[in-house]
Amino acid sequence: MIKLGYKFRKHKHLIVKIILTVLIFLIGMTYQAYQEGFWNSDQLIARYNISKLQKTISDNPNNSDALVELGVNYYIVKDFNKAIEAYMQATSLNPDDFMAWNNLGNVHRDLVDFWLARDAYEKSLEINPNYIPAYLNLINLYTIWPEDEEGNSIRKKIIPTLEKALELNPENATLQAALKAYVNSIK
Repeated sequence: MIKLGYKFRKHKHLIVKIILTVLIFLIGMTYQAYQEGFWNSDQLIARYNISKLQKTISDNPNNSDALVELGVNYYIVKDFNKAIEAYMQATSLNPDDFMAWNNLGNVHRDLVDFWLARDAYEKSLEINPNYIPAYLNLINLYTIWPEDEEGNSIRKKIIPTLEKALELNPENATLQAALKAYVNSIK
């Protein structure tokens, strides 16, 4: 025991440095696991799901539901090009998959390709005119559309689009609130 105490005193600075290094490492890993770092839990789950879904798709390449789920997981890890590939493959296998079209619009919106995003949202609504998320995404897109790229004429479509959505879904509180908020914002 005396020898251990002597060794500790002799190498005290080294041991303190090792403890501090381990502590800093653990704090950094905690940050990465619980914040927006590379290893946050949502991204870890998405990466795991991607590996499972790739196996599922390799076994059955015509599984459009798995392709949509793969696109969602690629979107979570912000691999937008692979998300687009998955959604495009899903829509080619099942052209009536309105959720795949809506999700494809989300990726194009995030890549600031507003025209392709608009086309995807409109295709989603053409397939399912009652799909409320596509209306909300389309309105969001119209709101952020750049001024120098038809922005004023695009924004004029917001109220008619919301009115059409409410005509098909008259009880939806979210659509009612969106229309009210937009009308109040332009007064």
